[in-house]
Amino acid sequence: MIFVLDTSTILSDADSMERLSAYHIVVPMTTLLELESKRTHREVGFPARKALRWIEGLRSTGDITRGCPTSQGGSLRIFLEEPDLLLTNDEKILSVAQNIHNAVLLTEDLPLRIRAELAGVKSSTLEEQTSSSHT
Repeated sequence: MIFVLDTSTILSDADSMERLSAYHIVVPMTTLLELESKRTHREVGFPARKALRWIEGLRSTGDITRGCPTSQGGSLRIFLEEPDLLLTNDEKILSVAQNIHNAVLLTEDLPLRIRAELAGVKSSTLEEQTSSSHT
């Protein structure tokens, strides 16, 4: 399974990256940039920094734009989307999910899940995915 991660998923659970490490994780560059901007935020700085450190730890194991292996048999890939100043960050992240065959957009953002459905992209929350994989 391939998961495209929205920033809200990572910020809502500091352990989200580890919880997903058995899967193929795609982090859009937009998500990475949003994490960077949240590093010093009082409430969500910790999960942002933890995710960035986790990504940095994998970066040395391979080409992060093609996919670095995780310890649980999955992979992490940073997706370099084309810059489009007219798109919102949510639209950029949704576009990444649209361009990856059979990808599931993981987001805690309800309006983004609705927009994903309208665009024909499967979406879910971290909790839905991790609880369903253990049942």
